[in-house]
Amino acid sequence: MIDQFLNVISHPFTLLFFGLFTHFGRKILAAASHGTETYPSFSDYWKKNPIQSALSIIGAIVGYVLFAHFPDFDKMAPDIQNVVRTTAFGMGFMADNIADAVGDKAINKIKGT
Repeated sequence: MIDQFLNVISHPFTLLFFGLFTHFGRKILAAASHGTETYPSFSDYWKKNPIQSALSIIGAIVGYVLFAHFPDFDKMAPDIQNVVRTTAFGMGFMADNIADAVGDKAINKIKGT
C-alpha cells in the first residue's frame, strides 16, 4: 500500500501539478511578504485570472504529453526516472509562469493598453 502511494506521489503527472501548485504558493508567499491583508485563494485566482489558469493547465499538460509521458516509465533506469520527474515538476512551475506573462499581454492587448 505504501509503495502504491509513493508511486502515485512520485509520478511525473502528479509532480506536474505539484509544480503548478508551488508556483501558486509562491504568489501567496509574495502577497504575505508585501504585507497585504488579503491572500489569494485558489477559487479567487481562478475567478480573477481565467485565461492564465486555463493556459497554465493546458500548457502543462501539453508539455507533459510531449516530454514526460512514457508508457514504459516503470522500466526506465532510476536516474532517468528522476530526470523525468524533475522536468515534469519544472514544466508545471514554468507553465503557470509563462501563462501569467502571456495572459497579461493578451488582456492588455484586448483592453488596448
